[in-house]
Amino acid sequence: MASLLCLLVRREDREEDKCIIKKTISMTRPSKIIPTIYLLTIVMAILFHSNQSLKILALPYGVCRSSRTMNMEKLVTFLATNGHEITLYVQDTYNKSMTNRDFTKLKIKFIHFKSNGILNLGVPYCQNFNHVDRYIKSSSYTENMKLVNQCYVYCNLMLADKTALHRLEEENFDLILLDMLDLCRFFLIDHLSKPAIGLSSVTCISPNKEVPCSPAYVPSTRLPYTNNMTFFQRVGNTVFQLLDFALAAWQSSQWEHIRTKNNVSGSLPFQDTFELVSMKLIKSDPAIDYPNPSTPNLVFIGSFFIETVKPLAEDLEDFMRSSDKHGVIVMSFGSQVNYFPALHGEMFAEAFARLPQKVIWRYQGNVPRYLGNNTKLLPWLPQNDLLGHPQTKLFVSHCGIGGVHGAAYYGVPIVAIPLARDQPYFSQLISEHLNMGVSLDYVTLTSDDLYKAITEVLHNPKYRENAQRVSSRFRDQLVSSEEKILHTVNYVHKHDGAAHLKSGALMYTWYQHLLLDVIVFILMVLVAFFLCVWCLCKCVYNYCCGRWCTKSRRKEKAS
Repeated sequence: MASLLCLLVRREDREEDKCIIKKTISMTRPSKIIPTIYLLTIVMAILFHSNQSLKILALPYGVCRSSRTMNMEKLVTFLATNGHEITLYVQDTYNKSMTNRDFTKLKIKFIHFKSNGILNLGVPYCQNFNHVDRYIKSSSYTENMKLVNQCYVYCNLMLADKTALHRLEEENFDLILLDMLDLCRFFLIDHLSKPAIGLSSVTCISPNKEVPCSPAYVPSTRLPYTNNMTFFQRVGNTVFQLLDFALAAWQSSQWEHIRTKNNVSGSLPFQDTFELVSMKLIKSDPAIDYPNPSTPNLVFIGSFFIETVKPLAEDLEDFMRSSDKHGVIVMSFGSQVNYFPALHGEMFAEAFARLPQKVIWRYQGNVPRYLGNNTKLLPWLPQNDLLGHPQTKLFVSHCGIGGVHGAAYYGVPIVAIPLARDQPYFSQLISEHLNMGVSLDYVTLTSDDLYKAITEVLHNPKYRENAQRVSSRFRDQLVSSEEKILHTVNYVHKHDGAAHLKSGALMYTWYQHLLLDVIVFILMVLVAFFLCVWCLCKCVYNYCCGRWCTKSRRKEKAS
C-alpha cells in the first residue's frame, strides 16, 4: 500500500512529502481502523498542498460570447479550483453576462478595461447570428471582414486603457493563458514578457509556422474535405491556405498600427508574436480527429470540455423515461442559433412528428403548426446531460465542435446539418472518417430527406457500433485531460517557458520553411551543370567537327 501511494508523489522536490506519507501509513498500520479512502484523502491533501499556486492572467475571447468564451471559463474555473490565482482581463461589461460560473466563490478576480459602452458581449454584432439564415452568411468574406473590424475595435479599447495595463504590470503574473483566436492578446504577451499557454481548437493556426500542416493531407477546417482528398480538392485546399496566410500577412500592418497608436511596447513584430506562446492546449483529440503531424508543445485536451453528466430536471427526466424502447432524439444547433425561418421550422416539426421516438428540440420562436405530440420545445437544453442519458439514441446537430465531441464521447450517432464556418469540416469528419452518422445540406433539405436520414441512422446498426467504437477510444486515455492541463501549467512555469519544446521552424522565414531557397539553389545547380555539359559537348563537337573539316579540305586540295 505504501509503495502504491508513493507512486502518486512526484519526484524531485517532494522527498519531504514522501516521508510524511510513509509515516502516516506506518502509524495507521497496527490499528487498521482508518479506511483506505481516508488515507487517499490525506495523500491528495498533501499533494495539493505541495503544488505551487501560480498567478495566472487569463485572456478569453471577448468579441462575441460563444462556446469559446465558455470553454475558457471552464478552464480558469478548473485552475482556480486547483489552487491557482486567476485574473481575467476583459472589458467592463464582461462579467454582467456570466450566469453559469460562480467566479466570486472561487475568488477569481477581474481587471476591466473601459469599453465606453461600445462593447457588450453579444450586442449588437454577435446577436445578429442568432437567426439561422444570418448565421449561414457569417462565413462570407463580408461578414468575416466585419468580425475582423470588430476585433480591431476591441483591440484598440483594450490597449488604450493605460490604467488597466498598469495594473497588469503591477500584478507580476507568473503565466498568461489566452484564446489564440483573439490576435490582439499576443501584444500583451510581448508587453508583459511572461510565459504563455494558448487555447485553440485546431493545430494549424495561421500564421503559425511551427506545426507542419501540409495542404496535401491536412484539410483546412473551413473546407468540407477529409484527409483523403482528390487532386482538385488538394488544389483548392492549397490555394485556400495560401490565401489565408496572405490575408494574415496583410492584416498584420493594421494590428501593428493599433499597437503603435496606443504606444504599447513590444520586442517583436506582430507576425512573430505567435512564437511567444510556449505550449498550446488543443481542444481536440487524435482519437476522433484526422491524424496530423504534431510537436511536443501541443497538448490535446478534447475530453476536458465534456462535463460530468448531471441529473436532469424532474419533468425532463420523466419525458426521457416515457420514450420506452424507442428512445429520444436530441436536436440543437449550438449556443448562438436560436431562430429558424418558418418554412424550415415547419419542415423539422413535420419530420419529427412522423417518428416513434420522442424529440427534444432547442427552439425559440413561434410554435410550428405541424409540431407533433412527441416533440418537446425548449429555449435552452442541458445538451451534455442529454447526450449522456441512456435513452438518447440520436443527435441532430449543426456539428459545432462541442456537440461533435460530446456525441463522440457518449457514443451517440449524428445526423449532421452543417451551417457555416468549421461545421462542414466536422460533418465530413462524422460521416466520412468516423462513419458514425450522415450529413445533409441545410439549403436543399426537405422533410422527407430528414426523415429518411434519421431512420437510416437509427435502424442501421453500423452507425451506433461505430459511435460506440469512437467513444471507447476517446475515453481510453493514458493520462486524463485534467492532469495534462495541470502538468502543462506547472511545466511551463518551472522550466521558464519551456522554450526547448518549440520547433526549429520558428527560426526560419516562410520561404525557408517551405524550402523554396533550397529548391531554387538545387535548380540553379542543375541548370549550371547542364549548361556546363552543353558547353562541353558544344566544344567537343566544334573541335571534332573542325578537325574533320580540316582533313576534308586537305584531301580536296591534294586531289
